[in-house]
Amino acid sequence: MKTVKCGKFEIAIDTEQTNKYYHEFNPNNNQANRNFREYCKNLGPEEIEFFSSLGIIPECCNVEPFWIENGILLVSGFYLICGEFIEVSDETPETHIERMLNPMFYVGDFSFCFLGDKLLSNLYPYDIPAGFICLRFTANTKWMLNEKPLYDYGHYITETRKKIAENTNRTKEKYKALFSDIGAQYRELRADEIDAYRSSWISQYASENEAIDELELLCNVRLWHIFSFDRVTGYSEHDAADSAFDDINKESCVFMTNDLNVYAFELKNAHKLTSSALRGIDKYSDYTVTAFDFSWTYSKTHEEEMQIGPYFYKKY
Repeated sequence: MKTVKCGKFEIAIDTEQTNKYYHEFNPNNNQANRNFREYCKNLGPEEIEFFSSLGIIPECCNVEPFWIENGILLVSGFYLICGEFIEVSDETPETHIERMLNPMFYVGDFSFCFLGDKLLSNLYPYDIPAGFICLRFTANTKWMLNEKPLYDYGHYITETRKKIAENTNRTKEKYKALFSDIGAQYRELRADEIDAYRSSWISQYASENEAIDELELLCNVRLWHIFSFDRVTGYSEHDAADSAFDDINKESCVFMTNDLNVYAFELKNAHKLTSSALRGIDKYSDYTVTAFDFSWTYSKTHEEEMQIGPYFYKKY
C-alpha cells in the first residue's frame, strides 16, 4: 500500500491489485469506447503520471458520451482504485448535496471527484468490488476515429432542451390557470427580478454567522437545501409543513420554481392557495412560496417519496 494525494483527498492504495483489476477489465466495444481508447494513446505527461501513480490503465473504462462539438466529445465515466481514504478534511463534504461545496480536482483534460462511503452519491455504481473506491471523471476528448459519430449528440441535447422547455411552459400555464381559478392576481417576474429575489431570499434566511457565498452555492438550484442541511432551525416538515402553509395568510407572496428552468410569480390575494392544489399540478414539481416580506416560506421538494420535505418556516 502507498499513500497518494489527490486534490484534497489522501488515500492509501494497492497499485498492484488496482492494476490487476484493469488487466482483467473488458470494456464494451461501442464507438464511444473505441474513440476513448484511441484518445488515451495520446495523453499528456501529467495525465500519464497521474494514472500510473494510481495503477489505473486509463483506456480500460466504459464511458458515457454527452455531446460532440467542433470535434470534441464530452464523456464521463468511473475508475476504481483498490484502497481507502486515509483522511477526509473538514472541508470535504460527506453527504449528497454538500458534495457540491467541494471543488473537483483536475489533471490535464480530466476533471475528477471521488465517490465512496464518506462521499455518498446517487451516481455511485452498483458493481464495485469490496475494497475499492470510486473516482468519477469527465473529460473533453478529441474525436479520433476515422468515422462519423453514430449519434448526433448535439442534436440530442438540443431536442432534450426543447422538450424540457415545452414541458416547463405547459406546467407554467397550469399554474397560471390555478392562480386565476382561486381568484389570485399574478405577475410573472423577469429574469433579473428572479436573480435579485433569490439573492434576497438567501440573505433573509441565512443565519447570523453564515457565509453568504457558501450558502448561495448550497442553494444553487434548490432553495430548500437550506432546510435539508439544517442551515435554518425551527422549521416544520412533512404534513405539518403543508398544514402551516395552508393556514398562513397569503395576501402577498412569491411563487418560484426550484428547477433549472426557473420562473416565478408575484401573487396577490392568494388566500385560497393550498399545498394540495399546487401538488395537483405536478406532484414531482419543486417550488418555494414565500411571503413578500419574507416572514414565512414554504418549500415543496421533488424528493417527497424519500421523506425530504416539504418544509415550512415562519421567521416572525
